[in-house]
Amino acid sequence: MIETLVFGSIIYWMTGFVATAGGFLFFELVVFLTSMMFAAWFFFLAVVSPDMNVAGPITMFSLFFFTLFCGFVVTKGQIPDYLIWMYWFSPQAWGIRAAAVNQYTDSRFTVC
Repeated sequence: MIETLVFGSIIYWMTGFVATAGGFLFFELVVFLTSMMFAAWFFFLAVVSPDMNVAGPITMFSLFFFTLFCGFVVTKGQIPDYLIWMYWFSPQAWGIRAAAVNQYTDSRFTVC
């Protein structure tokens, strides 16, 4: 939790997000929940894998797909219909959408 607080504090203010306490706390919550989800996901993969030699590649492969289909590398409109479920399954996609809604719906948001 400490690393989430430190990371979120640095990133939030360094990127110039809306300077409100509510926006900052919501961002910290999103970062924390995303971190906990990945911890749970990797724990699950470690439990179902027979050994570390199998768990390592599986976790990297799943992380690759989460990152690829989160809507940042490949946007939602570019994802084929038969793979759109990966977009909705990706925890990174939920975190990115939550952070975007948190920032862009605030009345104090200013366009560069």
